[in-house]
Amino acid sequence: MPGEVSERRRAHEDAGEPGAEQQALTAFLGRIDALAAPAGAGTQQLSIEAFRELVGSDPERSAAACRHLLDKARARTGTWHAFAQLAVVIAALYDLEYDDDTLTDWVEAELDATGITVRPPEVIPSEQELNPPNQGPLLFPVSLDRVEASDVYPFVVAFSPRAQEWGLERVAGLRRLQGRCVVTFDVPDSDHRPVWEIPEIRSYVAQLCEQMPYLPYYFAPQDSGSLFMWLACLAPTHACSEGRLDLDDDDVVAHTAWSMYATRTLAEALGDDLDEVCATVFAPLPPPFTARVSSLVAQFPEDFGHGR
Repeated sequence: MPGEVSERRRAHEDAGEPGAEQQALTAFLGRIDALAAPAGAGTQQLSIEAFRELVGSDPERSAAACRHLLDKARARTGTWHAFAQLAVVIAALYDLEYDDDTLTDWVEAELDATGITVRPPEVIPSEQELNPPNQGPLLFPVSLDRVEASDVYPFVVAFSPRAQEWGLERVAGLRRLQGRCVVTFDVPDSDHRPVWEIPEIRSYVAQLCEQMPYLPYYFAPQDSGSLFMWLACLAPTHACSEGRLDLDDDDVVAHTAWSMYATRTLAEALGDDLDEVCATVFAPLPPPFTARVSSLVAQFPEDFGHGR
């Protein structure tokens, strides 16, 4: 009996009739087409949320769709680049949904093997992402226990793009945190020293800077305290007194320049506006000093900071 079924299936395929798998794939591709909406200039938009839900509902068809789209891309006919781009998106959503990068790795390998370079699709934030309900500052308190243990893991989880798989959701989530975070340290009331004079906190901030020099990207600009705390803890003790930084000190200039460079690098990686972000983040500093640092950063070589 199984042999007869196989023979009938082959007979249908030989006669040009699509089998069940092909029919299912065609239906799946049709559901993708139904998600697309014209965006003008011959382009289309797809709702990432709806697309991810579709991919999650049928992982087998998602993989089959990638194979089908790459076959069409290899043929270099019609809108072959769009087929390759769509395969990349499906694989990325598959990875997000199942925490499995197998399909992504396979698609990338196939594209490399055929010499196809795919420009990442433009991701347009949803209305909710553009106008989140709460634009207020987010407090990020650090206990002295964490300081004493040199535990920077909470910062890595919350703010590092490498803490989770790099994907559309992670990028959107980090961008929503830009300019909203206020870092505080739980110093006992009995300790009247400013945080930048406490050796353990200075050491902790130095460790943060070593691992995440771009952290100022997230500082709330209306809270000059976070940026001041950051630079004061990194500065030599003689360059900060009575709540003022010596902006002529070479170390202060160097640390500010490195922080600005790292902030610009993260902004670029997240698809943010580099100049706008830096103008906002470093707004609490005097404009002549910021202009001096910006000029210094512009002279950095292209490979500056690589490997850090």
